[in-house]
Amino acid sequence: EHGKDWHAYSRTVEMMNSLAKDPDLHFFQMLGDNFYDQDGRLTKVLYDALSLEVKSKILVTVPGNHDIWVCGGPDCSDQYDQYGIGFMQYYAQDTIFSTHSRSKQKENPELFLNFSDGLDMQSMDTDPANFFQYHMIGNLGFIGYTGASSFEEVESYFEEACNYMADQAPSFIFLLGHWNGHNRGCQTGMSVPEVHNRIQTMHGCNVGDRIKYFDGHTHQNKIQEMGEKEEVGFLIGGHGMRTEGGDQYGFAYVDSTTRGRLKIYYFEERNTKEDHYEDILNCAKSHGGGLDNCVHLADLWLDTVFFGSNEEQMETQNGLKGIGFDVGDWISNK
Repeated sequence: EHGKDWHAYSRTVEMMNSLAKDPDLHFFQMLGDNFYDQDGRLTKVLYDALSLEVKSKILVTVPGNHDIWVCGGPDCSDQYDQYGIGFMQYYAQDTIFSTHSRSKQKENPELFLNFSDGLDMQSMDTDPANFFQYHMIGNLGFIGYTGASSFEEVESYFEEACNYMADQAPSFIFLLGHWNGHNRGCQTGMSVPEVHNRIQTMHGCNVGDRIKYFDGHTHQNKIQEMGEKEEVGFLIGGHGMRTEGGDQYGFAYVDSTTRGRLKIYYFEERNTKEDHYEDILNCAKSHGGGLDNCVHLADLWLDTVFFGSNEEQMETQNGLKGIGFDVGDWISNK
């Protein structure tokens, strides 16, 4: 009923289709709990309504607890849950297993996902390598993972990802995960703030405030953590679900294109007191889907300078714009 009252389906589709018209929007990112879908029917309905322009953008996503156990945790799982197996196939991310498959899956080395693990309804039932990914998009580096595995299972993957970042030297690194705290299937030490703190000791990720994170799970949107000098953690979990303490519905907009600066804006489409959806939508439509001329309708969460940049730097090479949300999910532009 809450989703109906807040028009979560129609507004998500309409906003994404509008924003995707901007040729300078490069990617969408969803931080898990993708539509609370147990068997694929809800996902099909949504994607059938999304435009080809949306589907042509880069999509980065990580699983949440409801993508593994639709009820939200292993304590209430049943045989009808997808346990992340549907998620890993439908979203087909460029995961680390694809680079390890020849050694780990000798019978079918061409597969980029691991189907060999047996089903365990009380735990993460698939290889966490099916959900671990790292890459560069433009001048930003991204590392995505699932919190339903132990750190020991993925520690070597984080080391590999951080070494990659050392070689590529992105302007900033973003850690992407679902859980903002240790509960509902998240393993000990695997919440995003904990992992963020832990990998900062690794070569390539020991870059101080230049490694930041987005997470979801709790249905709120806010700056979550300050680093030594600036904001490093951002919770973007409010996009259609009810929460205690005041409901929120919005998305984050990342812009790394402006004269050696990284900016993160938060667009609150609706809360319990105000509804700004039409204002944001109409502004974006009037500018071809672009949000750059609509930031007066957003809160500025971060405005920081690139490492080593200077005032004479007029353009940012390989800059990006992006939108993110948790359906928890998030969308990302340049």
